[in-house]
Amino acid sequence: MNNLVKATAADFEKVRSAYIEIIRRTPGMKEYVRWEYGKHPSDEMIQKYIDSGNMYLFMEGENLAGVTAITFSQDKEYYPVKWQFEVNDDEVMVLHILGIMPDFQGKGIGKKMIHAALELGRSNKMKVCRFDALYSNLPAQKLYEGLGFVYCGKQRLFADNTGWTDFYLYELGL
Repeated sequence: MNNLVKATAADFEKVRSAYIEIIRRTPGMKEYVRWEYGKHPSDEMIQKYIDSGNMYLFMEGENLAGVTAITFSQDKEYYPVKWQFEVNDDEVMVLHILGIMPDFQGKGIGKKMIHAALELGRSNKMKVCRFDALYSNLPAQKLYEGLGFVYCGKQRLFADNTGWTDFYLYELGL
């Protein structure tokens, strides 16, 4: 059973509340991830992902365990990176704003959620999965490297919550 469910317009408040709770209750949020609700993520960002069909809920039974956005193309900011695989933009899935609900953290949900996302990518004929993580986000880097993602370089990117800063870029062949 796939626990990854596409969010609908009716899920906006659920997604919004999830990110607010994740930011408020996740240990090390300010140190590692530096998310600030209203800047990153924001209502506009969440609404855009929902409207484009790219926002997902990860369910454990009836409980919301995580949220993420998954796009099926890469942005131009990824072009300068020396990736392992040469593929077209529409063969790349990218994970964004992946968050685990505080009551589910430390229970392997992140791994399960990423595996479900990768299966979704494969079913959509994607060839690679890529993502960027803030240089200080050591927990995410450890998680992704443990799942076989390969570090492909550092890129200076802009985010509303950090301004221009370094992000580490990772890739996994599907």
